[in-house]
Amino acid sequence: MSRLSTSRMTTDADNNIVVSPEKPSAAVVFLHGLGDTGHGWSDAMAMLAKGLPHVKFVLPTAASMPVTLNMGMRMPAWYDIKSLARVNGDNADGIDASRDRIMAIIQKEVAGGIPLSRIVLGGFSQGAAVSLFSGYQSETVLGGIIAMSGYLPRYGSFQFAPETADVPLLMCHGEEDPVVRFDYGKMSKEKLETAGVKDIEFHAYPDMEHGACMEELDDESEESICSAKMVVDKQKTVVYNSENPSAVVFFLHGLGDTAHGWAETFRSVAKEMPHVKFVLPTAAPRPVTIANGREIPAWYDIEAFVGGAGYAAGIEQTRDALQSMIAQEVEAGIPRPRIVVGGFSQGGAVSYFTGFQTKQPIGGIMVLSSFIPREKEFEFAPETAHVPLLICHGDADSRARYEWAVKSKQHLADAGVEDITFHTYPSMDHTSCQQEIKDIQAWLARVVPATTPKQEL
Repeated sequence: MSRLSTSRMTTDADNNIVVSPEKPSAAVVFLHGLGDTGHGWSDAMAMLAKGLPHVKFVLPTAASMPVTLNMGMRMPAWYDIKSLARVNGDNADGIDASRDRIMAIIQKEVAGGIPLSRIVLGGFSQGAAVSLFSGYQSETVLGGIIAMSGYLPRYGSFQFAPETADVPLLMCHGEEDPVVRFDYGKMSKEKLETAGVKDIEFHAYPDMEHGACMEELDDESEESICSAKMVVDKQKTVVYNSENPSAVVFFLHGLGDTAHGWAETFRSVAKEMPHVKFVLPTAAPRPVTIANGREIPAWYDIEAFVGGAGYAAGIEQTRDALQSMIAQEVEAGIPRPRIVVGGFSQGGAVSYFTGFQTKQPIGGIMVLSSFIPREKEFEFAPETAHVPLLICHGDADSRARYEWAVKSKQHLADAGVEDITFHTYPSMDHTSCQQEIKDIQAWLARVVPATTPKQEL
């Protein structure tokens, strides 16, 4: 029998996302990665809350700051990063202020009646780094630390607090991580072990890049109520509902992410839409100019967020590859009007190119937090004028600016696209939120419903 959670998701006075039962007896403070927000992990934590109904989850959002590694762009960050070329190659400017802020959040939970021994601090990537930095250099003894795809910042000058020796540590890292290398995770584990941390669990995930996967999350309670089966193939493509679907949705992740970054989100959608096969590919790593030439998962190169003919090099090849995947689904028996392509950020840009630059229309296009690259050169196929388009964008997006999305919408409306749904999310940065996922599900129910009149192939 499944356990239903009584937890509710709210936003507190400090704009932290909170998933909490009425009377929690424990708390988890979880910190997102670089460029993300608390909303980016809200679905995963809400899922965990179903199996841990006594736990309060607090998800803060980092302040925006210029990040040297990303060419000085402002984005949510717990500290500045100058380089990830080596584990001890960065001063992590700003991390002390972030530590103090997080410790204040923890003390607020203590004041609310939750003992320190029942509070866990954790995070992903930068958030994991802050968790390690804060949890083992303070006289504050917590109930545990979780570090997903992270590392120990200021590795060489780390000052271990012996009072924290008994604080349990869970470290999770993908062996193929191109952003925070797997070796950095292992070196950090060994450093903490040598310093005196007694209880360390280190989980390695073969083939996983810089993202999360199902095994990382303690989802036993979720398994009992979710019928959506996930399959991961050799190309690291995540697939839900692969048996006898009547519709297919392709969804492409953003720059530096993998399919696993969206797996939890679409797992919940797939559960509600068992007739739809969800296919989440992972981009191959390639050098990205805006990331100082580092190889990260990317659908195309980005030189800057504005550009001419050379901008978005490689997007046509990705478009063609996605159209080949669509053709395979058609060959397997799915009509084109029952196929949707969509994506977040870079993935959304590819969706524009794939869906509106073909003489063979599909069933719909959905674009999250993105815009049309090379807009002046964009060759719209008039045959696609009737294809429904869903655009979702936060009006506080610091990467793909909101006005760019509005401009892309107007460009397509002027070109002849007849059915455009545009959702704006107040105060949302370059991420996703629960309302957006609800809007996606409602739109999908319209364009690829569970039952449709007989259609000609």
